[in-house]
Amino acid sequence: MQHTVHHETLSNGISLIVVPLPGTAAVTSVVFMEVGSRYESDAQQGLAHFTEHMVFKGGKRYQTAQAIAQALDAVGGDFNAFTTQEFTGFYTKTAAEHAELGVDVLSDMLLNAAFPEDELNREKGVIVEEINMYEDMPMRKVDHLFMQLLFGDSPLGRPIAGTKKSVTSFTVADFHKYREQFYKGGNCTIAIAGAITVKEAQDFAEKYFKDLPSGDHVKAEPMRYQEEKRVLLESKKSEQSHLMLAVRAYPDSHPKEYQLRLLSTILGGNMSSRLFISVREKQGLCYYVRCHPDTYSDVGMLVASAGIDTTRVHQAITAIIKEFTILRDETVSNEELERAKQYLIGKAHLNMEDSEQVAEYYGIQQLLEKKQESLEETIKKIRAVTPEEVRAVAQELFTDKELRLAVIGPHEDPSELDALLVFPN
Repeated sequence: MQHTVHHETLSNGISLIVVPLPGTAAVTSVVFMEVGSRYESDAQQGLAHFTEHMVFKGGKRYQTAQAIAQALDAVGGDFNAFTTQEFTGFYTKTAAEHAELGVDVLSDMLLNAAFPEDELNREKGVIVEEINMYEDMPMRKVDHLFMQLLFGDSPLGRPIAGTKKSVTSFTVADFHKYREQFYKGGNCTIAIAGAITVKEAQDFAEKYFKDLPSGDHVKAEPMRYQEEKRVLLESKKSEQSHLMLAVRAYPDSHPKEYQLRLLSTILGGNMSSRLFISVREKQGLCYYVRCHPDTYSDVGMLVASAGIDTTRVHQAITAIIKEFTILRDETVSNEELERAKQYLIGKAHLNMEDSEQVAEYYGIQQLLEKKQESLEETIKKIRAVTPEEVRAVAQELFTDKELRLAVIGPHEDPSELDALLVFPN
């Protein structure tokens, strides 16, 4: 599946990515702003996420949340947004004949959001309830605990949604100042994919985003791992314990990126992975168990997560470390590695069947890595990985020093858990 990817920089610094897809009748337009929660000052905790909510409250041409919804609902379109630690994304997806409407709505939201005070005050309650929801979902909350363990009281160690205190303190002026600070051409990538020509996409982007102020990319402060503790425990009465057991790994675009992805897939990427077979199927210790790389521009981790029978958490931690150890000490077979390769390749092909996934694939590459790697190039790199390279990564990462553990459940003594964080000789 070959894509023709067009990239250009508009006069105000916006990176425009266009990917025509002849096999679809849809067009997805995504506007990425390279600003997320790790860019926030202490006083701005949660402001990136809150801004994502507030731009949907209306601008000049679509003056209310209802007007935005009605415009896209009237043509059967989809729209949404998301905030990560490193960027914020806003998208519309419509039939091709309504692609211009999708870009129009996005531009009005982002360039002309009014941030009305009555809407702001109502939305504070919405986000407080969102924070409450995560507090009541240990499967999600453990991720916040894990980032706090690794990065402490720093922007990357804080919840994306902020705190109840921070979000209830924001004023209309805070949102206008935040937009002026970060919503600039040098921070923006627009990706348009689907049943559209390059000329049409260029015209829409120039017409609707020409008034986005130019400005250089604003860089986030470098992050460092905290070294003081290896375990962070939140004692909570529950029927199930949730844990994240990780080793520090590589940042985005690292030369060993694909070796790490294949190692992760073999460990816990699917229902035939080693962790799933061993920890769930053979030992019955959990309902879910998985493994994935968690990477950022300057830091990264390889994370195993699981929901565990509270009486058998120690056994589960030992079982996970055992699977780490086997991959460190024994070279994976060609057959198992090939299955992992085919899994990643197959998933990549399936993702490329949808204009939304295509826009995000190429848009995020340009936003964070300032490059375009085709699906064919990605597949070539996956195929080139050898069993020896996978083991070399395991040998590099799987050391006692690098192990970190976050746990939520009815446990009291973190030192007992810390004592388990050791690889057998």
